[in-house]
Amino acid sequence: DCTSAILPLALHGNLQNNPFRSVCWRVLLNVLPSSSVDWVTALQSSRSNYQFLQHKFHTDQMRKDLSLDPAINNPLSQEHDSPWNQHFQDGEMRKMIKQDVVRTFPEVDFFQTQLVRETLVNILFVYARCHPEIGYRQGMHELLAPLYFVVKSDCDTYDDIMEGLEDNLGDEAQPVKEELTRTVHGDIFSAKFCEADTFSLFEALMEAVGPWFISNKSVHTIGVGYKGQPWSRPQDQTTGNKLVDNLNYIQDELLRRHDPDLFSRLEKLEIFPQI
Repeated sequence: DCTSAILPLALHGNLQNNPFRSVCWRVLLNVLPSSSVDWVTALQSSRSNYQFLQHKFHTDQMRKDLSLDPAINNPLSQEHDSPWNQHFQDGEMRKMIKQDVVRTFPEVDFFQTQLVRETLVNILFVYARCHPEIGYRQGMHELLAPLYFVVKSDCDTYDDIMEGLEDNLGDEAQPVKEELTRTVHGDIFSAKFCEADTFSLFEALMEAVGPWFISNKSVHTIGVGYKGQPWSRPQDQTTGNKLVDNLNYIQDELLRRHDPDLFSRLEKLEIFPQI
């Protein structure tokens, strides 16, 4: 059971320099099973799933399908089933995602390359299409970026270690290489699957934080027709956003109970929970 060994390390911040940090994250988020014996099978399944989703949401072949009704399969069609209509919607979504991605951690060189940016856009696009109830929301790129950085870094580190052992002609290098090959399957750190592996990790993370991005009210309707009391606080309106509701609970219930002086001070200064 890897989870029992990994969890204390994670809770005490001891995974920072671990070359297998991305694997630890995947185990903790149940992307990989706790037993390492089943890792390769699980990875093959998740990678195949990502490849399937990429193909599913790729409209080029559908637009070339001559068997579709020309009234639907044409650039002017607004029909829901029109591949052209979906193609234009996808283009707009990718454009919106890219606007955020190009601003991702500008101080970090890793995220300034075209290849990395395209990878992040691809993952966020597939996630948005796969989860239309959430779609893409601003801020998701900042959750995804560290995941991809760590997955890619772990793959690069593994490759560097293996290359170093292959170049080392000493007697001690060969047993180390054999031990590493026996205990760590090469497919786990396959660079060509970094995008797919990051998608599965991001999707698992979003299972927990996805509700933060969901609001039951449109940003255009919040405040319209509000029937609350005069001079009430902004957070007294129902936002429909789980994160905001949790923040309100922390301040209005927990903070009031455990530190009433601080609660009163924040109320007096009109400092309210917000994101």
